[in-house]
Amino acid sequence: MIVLSRRVNDAVVLADRVIITVIRILPDKAELSVRTDEAGPITLVAVGIGESTDVGFGASMSLTEVRAESLCSGVGCDVPKARLGFDLPPTVSVCRFESYDAHGRVPKWHFPKAGAAPSLN
Repeated sequence: MIVLSRRVNDAVVLADRVIITVIRILPDKAELSVRTDEAGPITLVAVGIGESTDVGFGASMSLTEVRAESLCSGVGCDVPKARLGFDLPPTVSVCRFESYDAHGRVPKWHFPKAGAAPSLN
């Protein structure tokens, strides 16, 4: 299992074709959007701690933990992070979106981060 920590609006790229973005993090679950291409719908998924969901390509994703990261000292400085675990076949890649983006490999259909993904509410 590969485990990646993600904050709200952070994303993961799976198999060079699927973008999974963290929409909201609650104490016991994370809400995610899954997008496979420009024409395809955005699938919204809520995953509780210890739950897993199929993400295609024979891979599954689970929420292993929710934790707070302190960005400063003081009140209101903790930022929640979701730790997402991926069980993948050896032929399926997974990487942080920012790593994928740094190499200029982001699909042209990827939606902008700021407020573009719908909410589960």
